[in-house]
Amino acid sequence: MPSRDQSSVSPSVCSASQTCLLRTYDGGEFAHLLDLETVVEIRKAVGECGDTLLTFLFVELGGAEDCSDTETAVGRVELAMRQLTVLRDALLVEANWN
Repeated sequence: MPSRDQSSVSPSVCSASQTCLLRTYDGGEFAHLLDLETVVEIRKAVGECGDTLLTFLFVELGGAEDCSDTETAVGRVELAMRQLTVLRDALLVEANWN
C-alpha cells in the first residue's frame, strides 16, 4: 500500500502536527506509520518504536494535549528545543565521563 500524503490522513487519526512529525522525523523514517488505519494502531506503533523522543513529540503534538493549531505546535517544539539546549550545555560543562 503506498504512503498517504498529508491531505489523505483523517484528522481523527492524527493531528496535522502529528502527521507532519511522522512524515519528516528522522528523514521520514516513520512515515509508514501513517498507513495504519486507526489512531489506536498509530499510537501503539509510535509507543513501541523505541524512539522515546518521537513518542514525546507525538504526545505533545496531539489533541489530547490541547495542541490544536500550528502556533501551539511550533511553541511546543521551540520549548523542547530550549530545554534540550540547556541540557546539552550543562552536559558539556558538568558531565564527567571518565
